Amino acid sequence: MTDGKSLEELRHDIDRIDDAIQELLWQRSAIVEKVRAYKLTQRVFRRGGFFRPGREAEILRRLVRRHRGRFPKLGLVQVWRAIVASHLAHQEHFSLAVYRPKLKNACWELAREQYGPLVPMVAESSVAAVLRKVSERSASAGVLPLPKKKDEAWWRHLVGRFADLRIVAGLPFANFESEKGEVEALIVAPMPAEHTGKDRSFLAIESNGGISAVRLATALAQEKIRGRSVLAWRSSARSSRSFSLIEVEGFFGEDAPILNRVRTRLGRSVRRIAVVGSYAVPLHGAKGKRNRKSPRGQSKS
Repeated sequence: MTDGKSLEELRHDIDRIDDAIQELLWQRSAIVEKVRAYKLTQRVFRRGGFFRPGREAEILRRLVRRHRGRFPKLGLVQVWRAIVASHLAHQEHFSLAVYRPKLKNACWELAREQYGPLVPMVAESSVAAVLRKVSERSASAGVLPLPKKKDEAWWRHLVGRFADLRIVAGLPFANFESEKGEVEALIVAPMPAEHTGKDRSFLAIESNGGISAVRLATALAQEKIRGRSVLAWRSSARSSRSFSLIEVEGFFGEDAPILNRVRTRLGRSVRRIAVVGSYAVPLHGAKGKRNRKSPRGQSKS
């Protein structure tokens, strides 16, 4: 349907809309500057600068929910990701340290897809180097592989040498071909994770002698916490000091009372339970039920 317009007239309409979009970008940038100035003046920003992956996830979810027409949802997400990344790169000097060993580009490709060509990225061949750069503030954030049994248990450093860092986001954030919204990499930064309304968290449990996966699952189920996966690590064959990493559904504040109850259920062998971060559940193809539950351990402000 062309409404009787010629091709030249239709192209003129497109040019007019493009100009309007550009003008709106100018307006958005001006407001972003005002927000930045306000945060600097009032000192309301958190550690880690103005990088807000939780806020970014909320924006994209809202836009996807209200989206209509034939323009692809993935294209919509990519447009807004480019806008956000441009602000970070030019105004906040945002940069990434990315785990990229030889012949492995998964984390690098995911990071570039999320942040585009404007955000500076440096490749590191070890997870320790990534964590060190972020901890020393040589990079704003780091990108590491999702923990698996065959990978180095880098997550244990978040309760040890690099206790100032937290998992704050997952990649990819949008995969409309997936039905479960799984991630392949995690972003760590020197800042607390934020509740977005639909999250997954990581709990690290330090214990004497280790705890079986069945025992952990039972303790979590008794507190109505849904566990997704369990990984274990022991410092050496002679040491009794063990760590377990549990990915769970929902958002947990670092001082959530429910974690003390889990610790009590697990017994005296548990030294501590630490929340090492969380990430917003990615946009995906499945039409899941709306999450009406409040985050465990704290309310959303």
